[in-house]
Amino acid sequence: MRFVNLSGRSPNQAWLRKAQRLLRELNAAADDVARKQIIEANQAVWKELLPWLRRITKGKCWFSESEVLASIGRLSISGRKARQETLTEQSVLGATGARV
Repeated sequence: MRFVNLSGRSPNQAWLRKAQRLLRELNAAADDVARKQIIEANQAVWKELLPWLRRITKGKCWFSESEVLASIGRLSISGRKARQETLTEQSVLGATGARV
């Protein structure tokens, strides 16, 4: 797995607002099943990150360092997000330090 430095980099503000709204929904969810449903229902939000991620990784896969040639990218969202009782902005946005 290759290291990608996200310091000082963040998705656009519109995406960050969506992510923060979803974070509130996930924290308010009654249980793991409800959290999983929220994540699955909002796959389009995660996919919006693909162009940004491709730019900062110079089109290479984070895991294999091979060039991503397919037009259909796949963004892997950690399954643990669906199981956490309380999510934090840091756990969702990672090390970007992005704020809205």
